[in-house]
Order: sequence, then structure tokens, then C-alpha cells
Amino acid sequence: MITKLVKTTVIFLIFLTYYTQATEPSPLSNIIQVDGTQQTYEQLLAANNMAGLSLAVIDNYKVVYSRLAGVKEYGMKEKVSESTAFSAGSISKPVTGIIAAMLAEKGILKLDAPISKYLKRWKLPKSSFTQHKSITISHLLSHTAGTTQTGFSHYSLGNDIPTPIESLNGEKTPEREQAISLVSEPGSKWKYSGGGFVIVQIAIEDVTGKPFAQLAEEMLFKPLGMYHTTMYQHGHVKFLNDVAKAHVQLKVVGNGIPILPQLTAAGMWSNSVDLAKLVIDFQKALSNKKSNVISSWVAKKTTQVQTMDKTGGWGLGWMRFRADANLDWFSHSGYNKGIGGLIMATMHDGRAIIVFGNGHHYPSRVPTINTIVNSTIKTLNWKKPIIARNIVPSNALIENITGHYLNMTGGFFSPFGKVVTIEVQEGKIVLINDRRKSKEMFFVGDGKFVIDEFINNELSLSINPANNKEYLTLSRKGTKLISFAMRKLTNDEIGLLK
Repeated sequence: MITKLVKTTVIFLIFLTYYTQATEPSPLSNIIQVDGTQQTYEQLLAANNMAGLSLAVIDNYKVVYSRLAGVKEYGMKEKVSESTAFSAGSISKPVTGIIAAMLAEKGILKLDAPISKYLKRWKLPKSSFTQHKSITISHLLSHTAGTTQTGFSHYSLGNDIPTPIESLNGEKTPEREQAISLVSEPGSKWKYSGGGFVIVQIAIEDVTGKPFAQLAEEMLFKPLGMYHTTMYQHGHVKFLNDVAKAHVQLKVVGNGIPILPQLTAAGMWSNSVDLAKLVIDFQKALSNKKSNVISSWVAKKTTQVQTMDKTGGWGLGWMRFRADANLDWFSHSGYNKGIGGLIMATMHDGRAIIVFGNGHHYPSRVPTINTIVNSTIKTLNWKKPIIARNIVPSNALIENITGHYLNMTGGFFSPFGKVVTIEVQEGKIVLINDRRKSKEMFFVGDGKFVIDEFINNELSLSINPANNKEYLTLSRKGTKLISFAMRKLTNDEIGLLK
């Protein structure tokens, strides 16, 4: 009896030891710098004067690492916790796109119908640009409607805060924030427009009869278990209790809790673990796997590239131009003053990086996020090499494509510098921007090239029918879209640059 008890105890202890032994720390527990040295997350925050951060990494449709670091308010003891939400800024935009597509899937609205048919409380400004073509929700969600109002001011409790409609009308807003207007024909050009998303907010509220914050809660946040995410603003009974405060150079901006009535453009609050739930469901839907809330149609519709103008790729709310590690991403950044983040997720294989931080975008939050992204990709060995094909461009093609190009896209999201040079160096064709950063161009046939970490788009030399001049043109597999991105300079023009 005793012997049997001893044997049972020994077996139990061995079992217990096996299952309770300390696990190995994650390879993502430290940051890998460009020079190969390692750094803790706390050291990274200190180096970039940032108060705190929230991080989640997804691989194969699962959260493989999450990290909280720093504090909600610099100089105070309360640390960033699993429930701490950050002002997400423009990451609100793809969430708006998802909700609009979900409503379209239910037949409540049509993405490509004139949005004027859904607007009851507010009307689009009259313009000659809409005489022959109407503005649609798809135009507004892809920034191709020709509308203005790039971004918005932040407000705090006690301010005279404009309603979304007053914001569109330029009422109760700073003098620099004029009423929304139209500056181009719908579908003809890309122009970043937060105001366009506010128009979508008004239309959706009018057609559903519900406030947008309520719709977001009912359609996405609650069903996905995102209990630390909201579009209700500070002062509302449903606003979150645990939030990080906005900082610039480690000083709180105002009371640290920005209010943005333009919910669809920049009003969401969330954190990395909550958004990971949305991303995983979305990625499963993209891959035709079983998802809980988001359908395959919604995922594919919102990530479908609508335009390549100026950016290299934009969907219905989602940025589609990123090609870090030569992977195909859907993404969006958030740039509210002193607080924001980045969400980037792959179209295939279920990988993602979601980061929030409460520090000024430059020189604090963006360098911190970029360091984390680069370190994560390197640590997890995500980068796919470009496999050179056994074909070479003709001498005539090489001679024609080399030269200097003027970037016609401009704008914050442009992947190139103002002036781009293509030349041959040691037998390789390289593209050099005006910051002297060079990228090798790999020939893929049919007169087209790709470059490292811009692999989703192909570059070729084409004649622009609008002016019969040569352009370095961007095209993308799976679409008929092209962008005449950079005009080739003549010898006389090159002389003026020197």
C-alpha cells in the first residue's frame, strides 16, 4: 500500500515538474536594433521619450506575443495594462470601411450608389465636379471622392465641441479648418480626406437611424469580445475607464484625452490585444476559413485595391501599399496628437503586428513603432527573398529606363522621393531616390521590374496618353489599375536640377 502510494506520488511529481517547468522566454522579448544589439522595450521607450505602449504579434492566425510597457501618464505609477485603451486615430477608418461593407452585405446600402440618396440631415456641396459623376461610399472610403478636410483638431471636456455636421460645415472649428469642398471629379484622383469619412458617418447614421458608436459596438466590438474598444467619446457614459494619455515630449497634451466627434475618421479607442481579435477574424475570412463576425466578402471587398494613385495601393479604408519583408499587407496608421499606433496584417498566412503608443508621432512614436516592426520581422524570419528569374532585360530596355524621374504623386504616403534616378551599378539596375537610398530593380519580364519591399507593384516605362510623355508607371497584378507615377526628365530639365 505504502509502496504503491510512493510510486503514485513520484509519478505525480514527475508529471507536475514536466508541466510546471519555466517556459523559455519569447524571442520577441527584446528588441533587435539595426546594428544587431538588443534592447528592452523599456529602454526603447526611454530612448524615444515615449510614455507607454501596447503590442500584439500574430502568426498563423494566433497571437504569439503580446507586450505592455511603460505608463499611462508619464511621472505617474499606473502602468499600461491589458485593459488600457489608446486613441487610435485614423485606424478608425478601416473599421468604418468594414462596417460600411457589412451594411452593404445586408442590403442596407450600396457602396457604389450615389451617397446623396442616403444623406438626410446634410447635403453635399454643389460643384461642377459632380455634374457627370456622383460621389459614392466607395469613393469616400478610398479617398478618391475629391473631398477636402485632411484631418481635425482635438477637443477636450469643457470645449465647445462641434457636431460631425458642424465639422463638415466648418462651424465651431479653428479658422484653418474650412468647410468641406470638392476639388476634383469623383474617381479621378486620390486625395486623403478625413472629411470624406465624416460624410460616410452621417450617411450610415441616417440610413440606419443609429449613432455610429452604437453600430460599431453592436456589429463589431461586442461580437468579437473587444471590451476595451469604443467609438464613444470622453464624457459619454460608455466611454472607457482605463485609457492612456496623449503626450508630447513626455508632457501630457491638455488633459490627455482627446475628443474627436469625427468618429469614422479618427474617434476610436482600442489596444493591441483587442484589435488582434478583429484582425484574426478578418484574416480568417480573407483565407476562406471559419470566422465569427466578418465574412469573406467583406474582407475581400474592403482590401480590394481601388486606386494606385499617389500611394501605390488603397482599398476601402485599408492602406494596401505596404510590402515590408516582401509580404502583401493591409494596414493603417493612426496619428492623433501625442497618441496613436499602427496595424499591419498580411493578406495571407495570418501574420500581423499591432502597436499603440502614447507619445508624439515624431520623434517618439513612429521611430518606436518602426523599430518594433523591423525587429519583429527579423526575429520571426518573415522576410521572403526576391527570387531572380532566369531572364534579363534587353540592352534597349535598360537604356530607355535609365535616367531621372520627377515624382508626380507627392503626398505623405508616396513611396518615392521627389526625384528618382535609375542607373546601372556594377551590372545591376538600381533605383535611387533623392535621399540617396538605393534599391535593386529585378526584371520580371514584359518590360516590368519589381524592387525590394515594394514587390506588390511592378514598374515599367510607359507613354502617358494625357501628354504623350514617358513615365515610370506602377501596375499591380490582379488589377487593371495603373499609376503614371514619375515623369521622365529631359536632358534640359536634368540640367536645371543641378
